[in-house]
Amino acid sequence: MVPEMIAVAAVLTDLSRELGGNVARPWSGRIPLGRILEVDREHVCAWSEAGVSLHLPPARIAMPSVDAAQYSLVLTTTIRTFGVNLLRGYESGLTHPLVVNGWRPGEEVEFTYRLGKKAGFHLERIKYQDR
Repeated sequence: MVPEMIAVAAVLTDLSRELGGNVARPWSGRIPLGRILEVDREHVCAWSEAGVSLHLPPARIAMPSVDAAQYSLVLTTTIRTFGVNLLRGYESGLTHPLVVNGWRPGEEVEFTYRLGKKAGFHLERIKYQDR
């Protein structure tokens, strides 16, 4: 299967509810925070034309004011292949959520996907100037 599109979104969830049963599945009470990355032909061509080499364009997310002890910040992946095949959370090892630490309720965070030998997402907490 060749991916046509890979999308990564940030969500807050209660992992004990997702992993507590016999089969891991997304919890219906997830709080969606937004898409942080989409990889498809159009995006890859645009990044190539722009000379992107070290990291992909960052995405900012405003974290809601919630009880951090009740929620985990996770990155969820959806993969659509050419044709009608779609892989969602927990349907493949590629689509298991990635837990992200280092966030606080009420702040803004920025996700950057770094390329190269140490590829992966990097979280940066954004400081508010008016606080």
